[in-house]
Amino acid sequence: MNDCFKVVDEAPENQYFPIRPREIDTKKLVGFGKHEVEKAAERLILFFQNKGYWGSFTLEALFSFYQSKGWSINNAFFGLMGAWYDDGDFSNHWREASDVFLAMNPLEEYCVTDRFIERCNKAA
Repeated sequence: MNDCFKVVDEAPENQYFPIRPREIDTKKLVGFGKHEVEKAAERLILFFQNKGYWGSFTLEALFSFYQSKGWSINNAFFGLMGAWYDDGDFSNHWREASDVFLAMNPLEEYCVTDRFIERCNKAA
């Protein structure tokens, strides 16, 4: 794994990342290795599509979006941030996140990385 990920933290007036949220087809997200990880990625992409750009966000903002959709926030970052427990192949073991997908900025807001966007775009 390359150690040079980039945090993508756009502002409404400064949208610079070449892949836009609206370009990612959330119905075709595969390649994260587990359905729950793909569902978390899909919902995070839908959040950014609603927002319109790859800007930093708070848990409150994400929670509000989830509430508006009737979703539980409990698995919002499943497999996207740190280790997660895999019980899907009967070996029951801990797995590391496959890459750096989320980061926290100095304002304690979450940001996605270029790797998250590129993986979602590639998977779609």
